[in-house]
This record gives sequence, structure tokens and C-alpha cells, in this order.
Amino acid sequence: MEEKSKETEAKIELSKKEAEAAVVDPKIQWREDYREFVGNDAGTAFATMTELRTTVYSHGGHTVTGYGNSRYMAEDSLMLCDVNGLVTFDKVNNTIIRLTDKGKYFLKEFAKEKIG
Repeated sequence: MEEKSKETEAKIELSKKEAEAAVVDPKIQWREDYREFVGNDAGTAFATMTELRTTVYSHGGHTVTGYGNSRYMAEDSLMLCDVNGLVTFDKVNNTIIRLTDKGKYFLKEFAKEKIG
């Protein structure tokens, strides 16, 4: 019983230290988030990251064309980016997105995987 108690306390202490480290350097948590994002469904994750990259860097963050509102970015991909904290919406025009620091980190990791 005492051994289990020590093991549980060690796990709690490790968890606290990891949380403190993530506050100091959010990339620690983002790395885990990225692995989970890709690990859940790599095909969807890579398609989403490709759409995000194209939307931001080829279309200036515009998610729709403006001509009949055809989409540059699928709603599902946009939703995944939003709920994972990768983008923010422009306050004036909610069809324009901007990358968060976490979004930039995800794109950097995505680029590494595409190259490597």
C-alpha cells in the first residue's frame, strides 16, 4: 500500500512539473497537442494543415473567395483549426483568419514532416 502511495505521489509531482513547464514554455504542451492532432487521424490532420497553409499564405487568410462565397477552406478544416486554437477570426470580417502562435507552431511541425 505504501509503495502504491509513493508511486501515486511521484506521478502527481511529475504532472505538476510538466504543467509548470508548459506555462513557462507553451511549446511543450503544443508538441503534445500536435502529436495528438496528427495521431487521431493523420489524413485529416494533414489535409487540414495543407488547407490552413494555403488559406493563410496564398489567400491572405480569406476563407472564402468573395465571388459567390466559394470556399478556400472547408468548414470542417476551419472548425478543427478553431477548436484547436490554431487561428483567430478577424473582428471586422469573420471570413478572414489569422494564425495564433500555436497555429504557427503546428504549421512548422507540419512542414518538417512534409519535408522529412
